[in-house]
Amino acid sequence: MVSVATVMVNGSSEQVLTNSSGYTLYYLTQDSASSVTCTGSCAQTWPPLVLASGQPTSSPSLPQALTTFTGGNGRQVEYDGHPLYHYTGDTGPDQSNGEGVNGVWFVATPSMASGGATATPTPSAAATATPSGAANPYGY
Repeated sequence: MVSVATVMVNGSSEQVLTNSSGYTLYYLTQDSASSVTCTGSCAQTWPPLVLASGQPTSSPSLPQALTTFTGGNGRQVEYDGHPLYHYTGDTGPDQSNGEGVNGVWFVATPSMASGGATATPTPSAAATATPSGAANPYGY
């Protein structure tokens, strides 16, 4: 189940997509509706939102489609063609510590647009910092 919550993102209160436990969901700008680039060790830091069977649901209704794509992470949930992930740097609900990591990870919002790059916000200078211990551009 995907939900919507109000979370502080870079000092502003924003509506973001969350998982059933209230954790913020993210997307990676290098992914597309038919290809995921965050697998293996990346997926340990950025666990994909996967669904064993059935169709993903949301509460409340979202303006764009929730679907699944079967790839390197299994049946990964997508929102409007963007594969969704959690971030292990968020230690509880209502956090957005993954926003802007390396300029490629961003919070998923109900109003995201189709097409990957068109949904990419312009990251702030602080948002492009590599997290502690990160050795690559994907933040893992």
